[in-house]
Amino acid sequence: TKAFLEAAAALSNLSMSAYRALVYETPGFTEYFFSSTPIREIAELNIGSRPASRKASQRIEDLRAIPWGFSWGQCRLTLPGWYGFGSAVQAFVQGGGATEVKERTALLQKMVKQWPFFRTLLSNMDMVMAKSDLALASRYAELVSDARLRKKIFTAIDTEWHLTAQALSTINEKQS
Repeated sequence: TKAFLEAAAALSNLSMSAYRALVYETPGFTEYFFSSTPIREIAELNIGSRPASRKASQRIEDLRAIPWGFSWGQCRLTLPGWYGFGSAVQAFVQGGGATEVKERTALLQKMVKQWPFFRTLLSNMDMVMAKSDLALASRYAELVSDARLRKKIFTAIDTEWHLTAQALSTINEKQS
């Protein structure tokens, strides 16, 4: 329905904004990524037909998608598969004011029941989240030498993971 498409578009835009805010607008994120994931080691592996980066740089924009995703998987965050969704749901549900919170939540619950695309999207996200391990990821984060940077970024990731888990539970009407 039109309401489903409008809600999905809003979630997409809100999620993308949250993701981009972390990856491109958080000072020190590049340092955090290169220190807390095995991207340097992955870049040295001869596992593809192309290098890990388009250019010899440490810019996120120059990384190819597979090394980016593989690095997050190796440190057990699987961040590209879920980051931003929890914030997006929270902003969407609360975006219409207090009077619309129940209606917008009900719309998302209806979408997951009646729209196979949305149900599959959330099912895949649930699977990706199940593969993440915040305790193990926090050990990888210890590789970041700047303690303040490490705490700031890992806390943001941890907070978003929990927001996303809660959003999935609420939309799927599961007890959390």
